[in-house]
Amino acid sequence: MDELLNSLLVPLNNGSLVRASQLLPTNNGKYRREVDDMAEVGPGGSNSNGNQNMSTSPVPPAQTLEIEGLSRPGNYINVEEHIREASHDEMDLQNIDDWERENLRQEKPRFVPATLQTVKIHTDYTAENHKPVASQDAKYNPEIVAKLQSLCWERGLTASFDIAETSPRLFAASVSFAGQTVNSEGSFPAKRLAEENVCRLAIPIVEHFDPNSTKRKESSDEGMPVDRITDEELNGSNWADGAFGASYVDMAAYFNMLDVQKDSRLAGPIGKVERVFGKKQAKEQCCEKVLSFLKELKPRS
Repeated sequence: MDELLNSLLVPLNNGSLVRASQLLPTNNGKYRREVDDMAEVGPGGSNSNGNQNMSTSPVPPAQTLEIEGLSRPGNYINVEEHIREASHDEMDLQNIDDWERENLRQEKPRFVPATLQTVKIHTDYTAENHKPVASQDAKYNPEIVAKLQSLCWERGLTASFDIAETSPRLFAASVSFAGQTVNSEGSFPAKRLAEENVCRLAIPIVEHFDPNSTKRKESSDEGMPVDRITDEELNGSNWADGAFGASYVDMAAYFNMLDVQKDSRLAGPIGKVERVFGKKQAKEQCCEKVLSFLKELKPRS
């Protein structure tokens, strides 16, 4: 190993060659040349033992020689130390708290369309007077719709809803009952929100209706009275009146004046039946006679 180091020549920064055995490692990763028994060897020279033309040049003990690939380059700069020294000497850095205090974060203003405004209730529905009044964050309350349907059921009313799209992704609603129509306050981003709004407006109107005002009433037509002879015949045959008080009735069909003007044969009673027990039976027999009569009619040439 020593022979190999003695025969190996290493180039220095100044261009001279030295034996590898004459270089001593240091703590910082560099190599220091021995001063006592070291001699520079030129490109064409030889060592002191073999050639007499070798020239020696003493090197100060404190000088450190760098070898390419074994140490840092000569222009190496410690960036961290340079920034630390420059920040104290030349740079006037501002405290981060002071900077944030002077440059407050400004929240981006929320975009609100020009049409997003509340309008008054309109009686007639038009696309112009129905503007959006609800935001995207509005919550749907199904209890409002259920309450309106319950009130209508108690009063015998039928609520009919109509939902229209006033503009892309905006909807308006209306509800009709008992000949009245209630429109929503505006357009909404969802159909169910528009339906909830119109139900909220219609509830006070439905509450004014009397719950007993629209109940079904009994028929005032009691039928034709039965004569005494018929009554005696029924009693003799042990006949009893029906559960709904049916009796013998007469029935006939009549055409309106426009049909009579077109064809005079349609004037007067058509398909008349007499003394038929029960309205249903009388109506069926009358209709059969009317159909037969109409089939026999031929249009005049």
